[in-house]
Amino acid sequence: MSKIKYLILSIILQLSVLSPLCEVEKNHCSRCNPITKLCIKCEKDIYIPDENGGCQNAKKCIVGYNYCNKCNEKGNLCEKCLDGYYPDENGGCSYTDNCEISYEGQCLECKNNFILIGGNNPNYESIKICKSIVLGDLKNCETINRDLGYCEKCKEGYFLNLGDKKCTEVENCYQSSFDICIKCNYGYYLNKKENKCLLQDEEVFKNCLQTLDGKTCDICESDYYFDEDNKCNANNFCAKSKNNLYCEKCISGYYLTQYGTTCTKEKNCNSGNKDFGFCLTCIKNYYIDYMDGKCKSNQEENQFKYCYMADNNKCQRCIANYKLSLDNKCSLSLN
Repeated sequence: MSKIKYLILSIILQLSVLSPLCEVEKNHCSRCNPITKLCIKCEKDIYIPDENGGCQNAKKCIVGYNYCNKCNEKGNLCEKCLDGYYPDENGGCSYTDNCEISYEGQCLECKNNFILIGGNNPNYESIKICKSIVLGDLKNCETINRDLGYCEKCKEGYFLNLGDKKCTEVENCYQSSFDICIKCNYGYYLNKKENKCLLQDEEVFKNCLQTLDGKTCDICESDYYFDEDNKCNANNFCAKSKNNLYCEKCISGYYLTQYGTTCTKEKNCNSGNKDFGFCLTCIKNYYIDYMDGKCKSNQEENQFKYCYMADNNKCQRCIANYKLSLDNKCSLSLN
């Protein structure tokens, strides 16, 4: 075997080992090189071959790929497409399905139910595209800002979301999907049962974000937690919450209730663990029972008299000057 052939074979073998094994219809690849096992053709419009032999998003523009004739200065978006194609939102070129008239790959006029927008929107890099006025962002919109590509005024009976600039039938809605409200404006809570945004003026829904049945709050606003009456309270001594649904940890000296919804200060407790929310030491004349985390009197005439710490219904440690006997009771030390 000649040195040149051996060198070529070595390079091919190295590429096949170092590079990912190419398979058609995997990793967006539509054609593989049978020798190098690298992708040489990717799914059209969105993906192009990368330097490693795989496929990458067409945000890296290459003239000749994805019907592109000219890339922008940054090299991440196509500026001019082949005739019959126009720049899309992915930075590549798309077939003019929604375009009525195009020139040198740029759409000039859209088909019915589509509107030509873009030009001054930084999201589109001055590229004009056809967007549907019956689906998605521009559905039920009356006045459209064609330069920036969003709705400015909705049709009668619809309301403009402050957040995503979409039109919805739900008044005071901040974000919606297919006329179903997801989040309400500040000061309103979402009644999912009726798909309405209501004022947080009722006592039970004060600082509430969402209710499922319309009777009780299910999710509180950020930094608010459920109290013992299932109302959202900002001052319930909670140190950490789980998605504002319930408290996981209390501040030092406060402890979770039985169902883990609120924090309460345990009677006769001297110090607690702020990370786990339970009492560690009790005040004088009380012992800590680790079975329920409560402080109980050690002055009564029973097996816990003079006890400092108990567990499993037995005293584990006595107070100073007392020692634990074989029957798990505390007796005065004579030493």
